[in-house]
Amino acid sequence: MLPSTTRGGDIVLLGSERPLLNRHLAEEGNASLALQLLGSRPELVWYLPTLADMPADGPAQDKTLLDLVPSGWYWALLQLFAAAALAALWRARRLGPLVTENLPVAIRASETTEGRARLYRKTAARDRAATVLRAAARERLAALVGVPPAQAHDPAALSAAVSARLPEPPAAATGTGTGTGTGRDVTTLLFGPTPADDAALVALADHLDALEREVRTS
Repeated sequence: MLPSTTRGGDIVLLGSERPLLNRHLAEEGNASLALQLLGSRPELVWYLPTLADMPADGPAQDKTLLDLVPSGWYWALLQLFAAAALAALWRARRLGPLVTENLPVAIRASETTEGRARLYRKTAARDRAATVLRAAARERLAALVGVPPAQAHDPAALSAAVSARLPEPPAAATGTGTGTGTGRDVTTLLFGPTPADDAALVALADHLDALEREVRTS
């Protein structure tokens, strides 16, 4: 209890409501204490504080989560972002020119070709194999007959240039040994349909090789 003298009398502050509760009056002389406090004056003012008694500092405003974050955390976050940016720049910058190193194992071109051929055969990708063979032959023939690389896959331009370099109808142009020597047969060989089976694919490769050899020797 804390007594205080004012102009109208004494004010006594009781630190707990426990002595004034009915269920505790019979404990530790609480009843005597309550009677002496409450009955010592003819008038009694019973005051129960509420939230309305708080001093009004203006209308209450709802605070967001950022408002509850201490100001020091903003500086810490700024430093973290700066450190992350510096680390990214450090990891991203080039440390110097690229260094060439020898391969641990030297693989011959023929082995690579055979390995790719086995993959094509395993998946029965005759269309893909024929496309690769014809595209490579067209590029080599275009360089031999003076066709620009941009027109190497043009049937009209390449077939006409190749046919003009052939001295006589090549047997490989038709695949039967009785070629007509026309541009249509060269076009069929270089831009024809997909071989029907593996034997036709092998024959196509042989005919392309024969055509290239004849153009080289012409």
